[in-house]
Amino acid sequence: MRKIIVFFLVLAVFGTNFTLFADDDDKQKLAVMEFEDQSGKLSKKMLSSATEYIRGAFVSTNKYVVIAKERQEKEMIKEMKKESYKSCNDKNCQIPLGQALSADTILRTTITFFGGTYTITSELIDLEKEATIIGATQKFNGSEQKLMDALDKIVLQITGKEKPKNMSENSKDSKACEYARSDKSLETWNEYLESFPNGECSFEAKQQIKKLTKENGKKEQKTESKEKVQKIANLIWSQRYPKEMNWYEAQQYCENLSEGGFSDWRLPNIDELRSLIKDRKTVTGGVCKVSDKTACLTENCWSFETCGESCDRNWNCTGYTDGRYSKLVDGNVWLWSSSSRSDYQGHAWGVYFYNGLINVHNKSDYSSVRCVR
Repeated sequence: MRKIIVFFLVLAVFGTNFTLFADDDDKQKLAVMEFEDQSGKLSKKMLSSATEYIRGAFVSTNKYVVIAKERQEKEMIKEMKKESYKSCNDKNCQIPLGQALSADTILRTTITFFGGTYTITSELIDLEKEATIIGATQKFNGSEQKLMDALDKIVLQITGKEKPKNMSENSKDSKACEYARSDKSLETWNEYLESFPNGECSFEAKQQIKKLTKENGKKEQKTESKEKVQKIANLIWSQRYPKEMNWYEAQQYCENLSEGGFSDWRLPNIDELRSLIKDRKTVTGGVCKVSDKTACLTENCWSFETCGESCDRNWNCTGYTDGRYSKLVDGNVWLWSSSSRSDYQGHAWGVYFYNGLINVHNKSDYSSVRCVR
């Protein structure tokens, strides 16, 4: 009788809190594992930040008891060598780790790269059955912002619950700010400011962009002054993007570009790209038959004599790195066009401004980009 009275007294005192504790006991314990990057293209810092981002997203759904990262690290150090923990990103390591943590489930995430697109796949694994309960897949372009968007969608697919919007946006802003501070590049600060014009680091971003632009200007004052957006004939050309990328990424970069107050940029076709050539026989309308306008984009449209400017059949080429063959001072650089080789879609046409050469590259190769509108 005394036990019954004590039980009701506890219930009266704690009320709903008592129920909440019971609900927490009913929740599954979830361990969020480090991402496995099978593409080999993403930085360790980006992967670590992404793991923490999705861990926080699952916490905010209030659907699981999410095991803290620190506890996972301690358990791994206890069970194995610390060096092993650093590389614990495959199933053979992650399942035993989850079991050692007494978790009910683990969230395992892999990233692959195929056809110019990154694919991220997350699966919720029941540790007792060692079987996947539910999975979700999203595609992204390799940028941190698009990765965060993909992770939000994955969380929604798996849990059925969306993160509070303000929490999600604040978290994205904070993570992007942290990444920009660690990367310290002009490119990353520009991307941050485009994504978060009123973000927590927006003032700092403006200051860093101003500082880095000035520093770059001192190093390449002549080139920088000539690489500003210019109008040639009826086309407006963007600044050349300094980082090389494959053809698929180049397409996406131009489509997502916001520069000079415009957002209708695109990758130029081969005729438009040839219009930037000067003082070579490969200019638009010259002897080289490769053309988007005439739909002559096969191997038969190309020859050393007409398109292989300054190159012999052994691919010995002569030219100049100072940009003298480009109206926009593009020197020792290969620029992508949007024109695919029509008899082999895995290749795309482009121009090598070192000597004015027109040729194809495999779309998975890395080259430079200059967008047009």
